[in-house]
Amino acid sequence: MTHQEKTENNMKISESKLVNLIKECYQEVVQEIGGYGISDHMNNGEEKLQEVDGYGVSSQIDSAQSDVMEMGMRKNNNAGYTHYAVNKSTNKIVNGWDYRGYDPAELRQFKKDYFVADLLDYELDPKQYTILTKKSLIQRGINPDDNANWSMS
Repeated sequence: MTHQEKTENNMKISESKLVNLIKECYQEVVQEIGGYGISDHMNNGEEKLQEVDGYGVSSQIDSAQSDVMEMGMRKNNNAGYTHYAVNKSTNKIVNGWDYRGYDPAELRQFKKDYFVADLLDYELDPKQYTILTKKSLIQRGINPDDNANWSMS
């Protein structure tokens, strides 16, 4: 066996082990980001996994992405969120941020940097959304812990 063949054999891992690893990684990402903004993380993961493609992982990646998208549709509030983006026409929450410890005046002054940039990243029109503190959100009767109050747009 040549050195190259030994190296290739050492690089191979079982397909089932790879599939499980992919699904575990995606589940961790979903938990970390709360099920939102998931496409960016999936794309990053897929780029990294392309390095091991050729070992039959493409279909497993597609399957794992499908599973993750299903999980991503079940948006749960992050207890640390202090600010929320709410669709003006539907009153549904589309995003939340944890800005504990930030000066409220700074957040207002640099609203574009703290909030608008994220909405644009999600291809949402910032003019259709309002940014509310958790207190303001609750005063408007929108419970962030109720999944029915969350939407993808």
